[in-house]
Amino acid sequence: MSTYAKEARATFALALPIIVGQVSQMLMGITDSVMIGRVGTVPLAASAFANSVFGVVFMLGIGLLIPVAVLVSRAHGGGRDDEAGVWLRHGVVVATAMGLAGALGMALLWTQIGVLGQPPEVVAAAGPYYLLIAASLVPTLLFQGFRQFAEALGRPWVPMLMMLGGVALNIFLNWVFIYGNLGVPALGLTGAGWATIIARTLGVVVIYAWLARSTDFAAAWPYGVTKVASGWFAALTWPRFRAMAAIGVPA
Repeated sequence: MSTYAKEARATFALALPIIVGQVSQMLMGITDSVMIGRVGTVPLAASAFANSVFGVVFMLGIGLLIPVAVLVSRAHGGGRDDEAGVWLRHGVVVATAMGLAGALGMALLWTQIGVLGQPPEVVAAAGPYYLLIAASLVPTLLFQGFRQFAEALGRPWVPMLMMLGGVALNIFLNWVFIYGNLGVPALGLTGAGWATIIARTLGVVVIYAWLARSTDFAAAWPYGVTKVASGWFAALTWPRFRAMAAIGVPA
């Protein structure tokens, strides 16, 4: 096999699960819309509106987190896995800050929702779902940061399976909360919001546990407070945040 063919195959093996993972992230909103559509046209319109606003803020967060993959892979390729862990810590801060800022921005937008010209019945239906979706930005972006860390170290398949599992869990929880199954009262559109935030939060817990326990990441994973120099609570530096912004802002 030629060098080009080997490189192409290796690139495709890395790209395929990343592509599927990106599509899976959008599938949660799509499955919400499909399952809410059975409740009525007004809840469906409210869901579409909320997910449209969420999508804009989410894409901003994705752009700001691209540097995690770039800088972690650069450090790993240079044999500096400890440096990869430092970039992960900075990425977690960026993801948390962007998630909180995005959720707050969506909440503030909601207070001025009249300027967007939505019908009153859609606004009335969208409220709880919209705010739950906004709150889910924090776990969503944290998952993206951890996922890009794993992908940059050549382990893209497990995060992809986790994301597909999250979609499946969201569908199940929608079935429970939207329609009122397993003894749970039917919550309609609000139930879809709870299903989404639960699925996304569990996704962060699962990927964090996997990264922390897997030996594949032992050289790069930040340790606890017993090793402060390379731990989660080691100092953060503005030059690193500026380096991330130099890549993430134009992205």
